[in-house]
Amino acid sequence: MAKQCRKGTSMKKNEKTINNYAVYYLSDKNKSIKEISEELGLTSKMVSDIISSREVEKNSEINTTSSKVTSKDLMIRETSNKKTKSVAIMTKSASEVNDSFRQKINNTTSRTSRDAIHRPNNK
Repeated sequence: MAKQCRKGTSMKKNEKTINNYAVYYLSDKNKSIKEISEELGLTSKMVSDIISSREVEKNSEINTTSSKVTSKDLMIRETSNKKTKSVAIMTKSASEVNDSFRQKINNTTSRTSRDAIHRPNNK
């Protein structure tokens, strides 16, 4: 512990982290706030604050955004040693994205070719 204090990690920060995890553990074991505070030597306000902050973290949603992945995003475009961008290597996942895109294109007719077929008597 003495070495950690010399490196800049304070004892109070370590104690706070240990206390938080102890409160989480005892809370998961269905101990009451009073029992937890007595066992750890903390005030009941401190214990309830730690538990409520954990509940907020559990209930908060993670917002993610999704974007369309292109095969260009999945290709290796940089050499590992020289870090030059003069090479492009297609990965398996890039190839799969290209194949699915091709299938999607082949199943539909383009705007220009849709009306290109001659239909006698408009049939």
